[in-house]
Amino acid sequence: MTVANEQSPSVTPYDYNRKLLNVTSGWDQSGQEISWDLNVESAGFYPLTFHYYNDNDNFPLFRKIEINGEVPFKEVVNYSFPTTGPYYANHVVSDKDGNPYYFYLKSGHNTISITATIEPLLEVYNNLMAVYDDIND
Repeated sequence: MTVANEQSPSVTPYDYNRKLLNVTSGWDQSGQEISWDLNVESAGFYPLTFHYYNDNDNFPLFRKIEINGEVPFKEVVNYSFPTTGPYYANHVVSDKDGNPYYFYLKSGHNTISITATIEPLLEVYNNLMAVYDDIND
């Protein structure tokens, strides 16, 4: 994974005059993780929205979401981020019907982490490799 510059006002920080490190790229290997530290004034349940880009029309991105080092519920172990086409998009972490999930954040310091996962695709990959091996034998 690398830090890069996207010279577009659709990402922050943005400066029309200077290149700023404002995006990650090459984030496609299982186990790669990014974390954000934030301070919360008031403990409570909050929705999460991610601004991201996935132009792979073949399948979504799968990520594990953790709050303070813990997966808060099973639905975010392999959460699916849909394709975005050629543009960045905002995506509220939600169920299949579009109802947002709410994540408990304590008052003070919190860490939100997302980790690249491949588990939902692993069975398909293993089946394809088995067919490939059979063809080559």
